[in-house]
Amino acid sequence: MALQLPLRLGKPVWNTKRPTTRRGRAFRAHIAAVVKAVGLRVEPVAKSIPQWWKDAQSRARAFRQAVRADLIELDFAKQLPTEKKEGMNAYRRMVWQNRVNRGEAAWA
Repeated sequence: MALQLPLRLGKPVWNTKRPTTRRGRAFRAHIAAVVKAVGLRVEPVAKSIPQWWKDAQSRARAFRQAVRADLIELDFAKQLPTEKKEGMNAYRRMVWQNRVNRGEAAWA
């Protein structure tokens, strides 16, 4: 039979936001006292965005605006051409007739 030992895996206890053991709380209190005595104050540093990324984003934004401005507006609600094609096969003629019956298209 194997001997099972508890293995403490994961983050160390003293590195958590709120230590749950007496030793962890004592360690945190000791560190806090040292930081207070030294007057060490750690300010969070804002992450800076690289200039090349900002430039790329502005160029992409300008490209999107140019493409959007140059797009042709397509109106799919318009009726299809109304002239009857002589070269339609039977299936296309049936599909066209169904569209006419539904009011989506009209014969000339």
